Amino acid sequence: MNFPLADLRGIADLLGDTLSSALGGEAQRAMSHRELVDALGVVERLGRITDAARLALAGEVGRRADSEFGGDVITAQFGCGSAQELVERTTLVSAATVRARLRDAKAITGRVTLTGQTRRHRSSMRVRRSRRGD
Repeated sequence: MNFPLADLRGIADLLGDTLSSALGGEAQRAMSHRELVDALGVVERLGRITDAARLALAGEVGRRADSEFGGDVITAQFGCGSAQELVERTTLVSAATVRARLRDAKAITGRVTLTGQTRRHRSSMRVRRSRRGD
């Protein structure tokens, strides 16, 4: 499966347009208790899906920054000295956040063996659930 980057850009634009006008106009104040709690749950689900994607992508950047890629490491291609620097520059989040994200991503990312086999991480079931937003 190809990564749906164009779709994600469209979703991000749509979500930004949808929520910025509603939150900017304080529409949440007009919601019933039930609507407010339902909206909170939906936004939290979106956050879990987003968090899973952040970890998966940061983990892949970390993997591609390893020496196994030789001269084709991702950090060199973007003029960065480390995976942390590349993620910081790309996401504009703090160094502490990036360190934690890369650490967490490494803990849940599968490994490739010396023979090229992919090994899933022990917590792969949890990762799949978080990607779905469960």
